[in-house]
Amino acid sequence: MNETELIRVIEGLIFASETPISLEQLHEILEPEGLDKQAVRKAVADLARSLEEGNRAVQVIEAAGGYRLLTRKDLVVWIKKLRRPKKVRLSPASLEVLAIIAYKQPVTTPEIESIRGVNSSGVIKTLLDRNLIKITGRMDAVGNPIMYATTREFLEYFGLRSLKDLPTLKEFQEILEEHEENMPPEPEDASAVSPSPDGTSAEGGPGGQDVSEDQEIPEDNGITYEQNIKDAEDFAEDHQEDIL
Repeated sequence: MNETELIRVIEGLIFASETPISLEQLHEILEPEGLDKQAVRKAVADLARSLEEGNRAVQVIEAAGGYRLLTRKDLVVWIKKLRRPKKVRLSPASLEVLAIIAYKQPVTTPEIESIRGVNSSGVIKTLLDRNLIKITGRMDAVGNPIMYATTREFLEYFGLRSLKDLPTLKEFQEILEEHEENMPPEPEDASAVSPSPDGTSAEGGPGGQDVSEDQEIPEDNGITYEQNIKDAEDFAEDHQEDIL
């Protein structure tokens, strides 16, 4: 297989893969042709350069430990005319919990709620349902609470190659603010019960009301919500290298 044909094959494989395809996967497919991993890596780089120099509509992107072919950002305005984006918008509450898990993983529900100051069971269930977080085990502590961490889908959602590419806390805050501005107003009737990940109902709101993702119960612990978020930011700044 000559160099030109190799680049064409790799382009086809990346395009056909439903998820980011890794260098190891590409090498496994092409190894019978007598190609080593270095040759495959070079061909991927040549493909990316060819698409860039040719000002093509697509580009090679590294995400979640693999390669994807994505349309360029300057074409988004045209693609939106073709179809509605598939990506589901996350609520501000979901983004807040996701930020805590991303920077402090593995982390438990009590730790998340201690930082946020509100019941977060419904939000955690939503993130689990969307495969943005996963259960990694149980903490060796009283009650053996479940621990959570981010997933490969989390990296894909935010276009990250690995956790080392996590945005700064300031950038994450800008994402939160942008979503808050674009989110529709919450419905007045939010009486649905949101079961927690362990199958129990998230109840116990004021007056015995049920709790859903959009109806969270602030804890009256004398600490402001802003202080809880500040504590999360301070923790992430102090431990970011250890976490990553």
